[in-house]
Amino acid sequence: MIVKIPGCTEVSAENVGEWMACDTSDPGFQILNDDEIVVSVREDVEVEVEEKLSTDVEVDAGPSASEA
Repeated sequence: MIVKIPGCTEVSAENVGEWMACDTSDPGFQILNDDEIVVSVREDVEVEVEEKLSTDVEVDAGPSASEA
């Protein structure tokens, strides 16, 4: 099936085995336990709240006396 993919006409079963083996130690994502997930979510929420508060606090004071 892989040999039908353009550029993969000379792929062997050995090549595929090597590709699969190199990914076994790195799943491509972080594995977290329940406590680590909770901490991560709380940090994300805190950042969102801080960003929202900082945008809410910015008030346009209008033009200065010299600009008016």
